Amino acid sequence: MRAHRFVGLSVVALVLAGMGAARAADPYPVRPVHWTIPFPPGGATDVVARIMGQFLSDRLGSGVKAE
Repeated sequence: MRAHRFVGLSVVALVLAGMGAARAADPYPVRPVHWTIPFPPGGATDVVARIMGQFLSDRLGSGVKAE
């Protein structure tokens, strides 16, 4: 009986400790996201990457830069 109580209290303590760490975390993303596109600029892949980067910038609230 005593071991069960100790295990229960330990679990509660770990959960409470984890909740504090989650609240202290910065919102993602903190800095601009750099997206590397392995194709030359001006092609279809570049155009699609820029459109998707703009969409992600609007959704995330942070800059997404296609490089």
